[in-house]
Amino acid sequence: MAPTELKPLYLITSEQAFLRDQALDRLRTRVADMGVDLDFNHEQFDAETADPTEIVAAASTLPFLSDLRLVIVTRVEKLDKESLDMLATYAQAPSPTTILCLVGEKLNRTTKLYKAIAAQGTVLDRKAPKRRELPGVVRGLFTERGLATDTAAPEALVNLVGEDLGALSTAIATIAAYLDAAPNKKVTRKVIAEVIGVSAEVKGWELTDALAERRCGEALQMVARALDQGSSLPSLGALVLRTLRQLIVARSLLDEGALDPAGQLAEELKLPPNLRWRTKSILTASRAFSAKKLREALCAYSEVEFAMKSSPEDVKRLAFERWIIDFCQ
Repeated sequence: MAPTELKPLYLITSEQAFLRDQALDRLRTRVADMGVDLDFNHEQFDAETADPTEIVAAASTLPFLSDLRLVIVTRVEKLDKESLDMLATYAQAPSPTTILCLVGEKLNRTTKLYKAIAAQGTVLDRKAPKRRELPGVVRGLFTERGLATDTAAPEALVNLVGEDLGALSTAIATIAAYLDAAPNKKVTRKVIAEVIGVSAEVKGWELTDALAERRCGEALQMVARALDQGSSLPSLGALVLRTLRQLIVARSLLDEGALDPAGQLAEELKLPPNLRWRTKSILTASRAFSAKKLREALCAYSEVEFAMKSSPEDVKRLAFERWIIDFCQ
């Protein structure tokens, strides 16, 4: 019989592959630690291509010289109705000597299979951490590798790599390998910029599109990423001013009732042929602003420019970010 601490059925779901793999690895480790020889008692299937009868047959097979077998089915979101029904029938009376683990992005809670697993086994739905939680997660992953970090390093890595835990884990492994031969094992913002920054550039249009569409949080995150990658505040300011002026011209053309606003905007902005497609998005974005709002934003930016010339770096950044917040409101 299967030991009481392990169930005959597991469902592991998450939108992030890293979290699915992490949970599955822990289950494999628990099974192996119980003396199960997984070389002879382990089978894995892809839900999209596997024959459900083969999955059920594998789950019904007795273990070889061990107490348990482990059968894994990946990409369960790809299961068709026939497979769902056949596995649901098995799950209602699962083999006590097999652990059947289904893994995927999601499984509808209304299906018979989900209900059977919830009744007879364990459902592990691994939620991705929120953006504000990621620096703590990153710090923990560094700690697992025996590496200390300074205060700013985890946030800098998230800014550079993004929110995908798999990509973050790969970046952390790369940084760990980089520091392996270094005398100082501490992960600093400088180390992260040296190892990761080159491969994760923020594109100018990403920032300007976020700003034009009033996606404040994304715009601020891109500013942080760009600064971590070595961009300067004046260079980011130039991008912002260009976007603001484009919106002002577009709003004026709309208010004047231009017959061909897209064509006239392309001429006014002197856009080359390969960039004329952007006139549509600029015109669409300008409709979300009044002419007064845009003029006031341009006037307010003069204070940011003054800070850029005469203030410490932290004050410059604060003035710039405050302007973005006010503009997006």
